[in-house]
Amino acid sequence: MQKPCLLSCFLFFFFILQLSFSCPQDQRQSLLEFKNLLTQSIKNQSTAEIDLGGLKSWRPNSDCCKWQLVRCNALSPSREVIDLNLNSLAPSGSVSSSLLRPILRITSLVSLDVSSNFIQGEIPGDGFANLTRLLSLDLSRNSFNGSIPPQFFSLKTLQRLDLSMNVIGGTLSSDIKELKNLEELILDENLIRGEIPPEIGSLSEVRKLSLKQNMFSGPIPLSVSQLTKLEFFDLQNNSMSYEIPEGIGSLANLSTLALSRNNLSGGIPSSFQKLTNLETLQIENNVGLSGEIPTWLFGLYSKK
Repeated sequence: MQKPCLLSCFLFFFFILQLSFSCPQDQRQSLLEFKNLLTQSIKNQSTAEIDLGGLKSWRPNSDCCKWQLVRCNALSPSREVIDLNLNSLAPSGSVSSSLLRPILRITSLVSLDVSSNFIQGEIPGDGFANLTRLLSLDLSRNSFNGSIPPQFFSLKTLQRLDLSMNVIGGTLSSDIKELKNLEELILDENLIRGEIPPEIGSLSEVRKLSLKQNMFSGPIPLSVSQLTKLEFFDLQNNSMSYEIPEGIGSLANLSTLALSRNNLSGGIPSSFQKLTNLETLQIENNVGLSGEIPTWLFGLYSKK
């Protein structure tokens, strides 16, 4: 008489155990909502058969921690989603930035990549304000417009921000100083204008600062010399003017310095002799640069 009870009890506890080791239901629902929005958007633009790629594994009533493109926190009993690698899902055409809203409800995210998806419209900054644990954010190779949302500057844990190859305009806010943990800032190939704020010098952890092919103007901030961990600095194809700051020579870890195609003037600072780790220097097509190329510059490379 006890065997049916034992079996049913075992099945019940097995079911409870399975639930406890599955991703949170609300996060699974958010992911399914994102999938449905993306699928519908693609269907509306094409009559061809849709190849969902990694999204094929996203099925209702299954554990989203086992889905492709999704990674959960294996060390946490709650099994929260922490990483979404959603790049190159939309094959062509354009999709609205509003389709991101469901996944922006997943506040446990540590890494989010939605690059190369033909997403257009303004970045939903109010949604990103929820992602207070975010370390890495990649929105590159889309068609986002508008300005950099002010909410981004409240993401204090952020270490990598890539907004390159969009049509983002506006200016770079002085609130960039709030991102104290930022190691990579990549804003290449946008329409960002105005001066680079001196507060950029507050990014004490930054190793890569890539701002090429925008509409930045004015001087290179003197505060750049405070970025002692900087290894890669690219300002090509802007409208930067005035002289190259001597302080750049104090950046001992710098391996790439690219300042080509600007309006810089003066000569090559003598402090560059201290850039013993420099491997790439690009300063061509600055019509205001004057003076001879110093012979010690060639000595930097002969020591490699």
